[in-house]
Amino acid sequence: MIIDTLKVYQLIASNMTGYRVNQLVNVSKTSYNDYKSYKKSIDNMTLKTAEELTKVIAYVASSPIKLIAWEEGKLQSVENFNTFNELKSHLLMTDYFSWINDNEPNKPLPEFSNVESVEDVQSILDDYNYSWWSMEVVTDEKFN
Repeated sequence: MIIDTLKVYQLIASNMTGYRVNQLVNVSKTSYNDYKSYKKSIDNMTLKTAEELTKVIAYVASSPIKLIAWEEGKLQSVENFNTFNELKSHLLMTDYFSWINDNEPNKPLPEFSNVESVEDVQSILDDYNYSWWSMEVVTDEKFN
């Protein structure tokens, strides 16, 4: 994961609250607020905290299509795409689902080669929605 320190600084300088950050990722609201109030130096931030904040940055970034993975109610990953074809290509090349066979060896893994729309992708993702892990596709219209 690439961490853009300028974007981390911009996030902390934004109106994003520690409460909201803590809802999204594993960064305590106290820790985030300490960065906002300069009680903690951003220069000494752990890589783990910076990685978590990078997920928030991707989540709030303007993008026509987002692929969001949630684990235990927190952001696991956010991928931004400009076109449906970019999303489809990413899903065809990235393994998000092989872990399912560890617990459910007979469950077929999702197949994205024939999808033709964001709605088709979401329909497939809905079939793999677990109480503790899920994925969703969000478009600008739904996000704002």
